Amino acid sequence: MNQDAERLSRSASQARTRERLLEAASSLFAEKGFDGTSVEEIARRAGFTSGALYSNFKSKEELFLTLLTDRRVTRAQRRQSVIDDIGFDGRSREEALTELFRRAADRRSRFPTLQAEFWLFALRHPEAHAATAAQWRAQRDATSRYLERTQPGVDASRRDDVATAAVAIFQGLIHARRLDPKSVPDELFAQVIAWLFDGASH
Repeated sequence: MNQDAERLSRSASQARTRERLLEAASSLFAEKGFDGTSVEEIARRAGFTSGALYSNFKSKEELFLTLLTDRRVTRAQRRQSVIDDIGFDGRSREEALTELFRRAADRRSRFPTLQAEFWLFALRHPEAHAATAAQWRAQRDATSRYLERTQPGVDASRRDDVATAAVAIFQGLIHARRLDPKSVPDELFAQVIAWLFDGASH
């Protein structure tokens, strides 16, 4: 194997190791929280030693910040794609929003719990605040663009405010659903969004 191929092989191996560590950390942070998860547990879940983790990340805090920032673009792109499709994929807006909410609120999904961990981490670690705020803005901006395309009755000066409220409702109802499923039926989010959008259009 020549030197260039050897370097590429090492680089690919390191990238795979890093990805496995991030995936293991994501799973454990959602299950046990940032404070309840140890470096040793993350390394073991990924199939490595703690040394392998420390060769990629200086600390558990750096790993968490990497998880928060490295995947932000991917999540933002996926979120934009999902929002863009609402009401344009052969289903009504109500059907699409109900399915979106049902999937996000599924107890098997780690997203809501991990999102809460990001939020708590940002409150306690100022260095994470900007990245967490950027995630929030990305979701709001995607919703605001959807409003611009589909709700011409919403004044442009109010669009971001309506989008902020829609995102907050989505996240709040997900947490309420996990705590008390019977109080938050599948279709409630779509109903509340209809009330919000209709009210903002007058």
